[in-house]
Amino acid sequence: MAGAPSPDPSSTRPTPDPIGIAASGLCAVHCVICAALPGVLGLLGLEVLLGPRVEWGFTIVAIIFASLSLGYGWRHHRSPWIAAALLLGMLGLLTARVLEEDHAAPDEHADHASHDDHAGDDAAPQSHRHDGDHVFGAWLGALSGLVLVGGHLWTIRASRRNARCCD
Repeated sequence: MAGAPSPDPSSTRPTPDPIGIAASGLCAVHCVICAALPGVLGLLGLEVLLGPRVEWGFTIVAIIFASLSLGYGWRHHRSPWIAAALLLGMLGLLTARVLEEDHAAPDEHADHASHDDHAGDDAAPQSHRHDGDHVFGAWLGALSGLVLVGGHLWTIRASRRNARCCD
C-alpha cells in the first residue's frame, strides 16, 4: 500500500485523558460515597477514606490530569469550550475542598462557648451550617469530577476529529 498515508504520530501518541477519566471518575464516586454513606465507610473500617489527605489526594491527581489534558487539548484542537469545562471542573474541586476544610476546622464558637452566657443560642446553628457546607462540598466535588470526566471525553473526541480532518 504505497499510496496509504502514514498516521500522524501526534494522533497515535497516548494522551492523559484515559487516566484523567479514571481519576476524575474515582474522585466523583468518592465524593458521592462520602456525602451519602459516610457511616457505611466507618462500619467497614474504611473511615480513612473520609480523611483530608485522601480527599486532597483525589483532588490533586484529578487536577494534574485535567491540567495535562488542557495543555494537550489546546495544542491539538484549541477549543475554548473544552478548556472552560476543564477549568470549571478544577475550580469546582478546589472549591469543594475549601468548603470541606471549613467543615473540618475547629469551630471557633465552641472554644468561646463557656465564656458566653448565651452559648447555647448559636452553637447548634453553627454546627448545622458546617454540616451543610460539608455535604454541599461533597456534592460539588462529585459534580465537578463528572464535569472533568466530560471534559476528558470531549478532548478525546475533538482530538480524534481533528486527526481525521487533517490527515
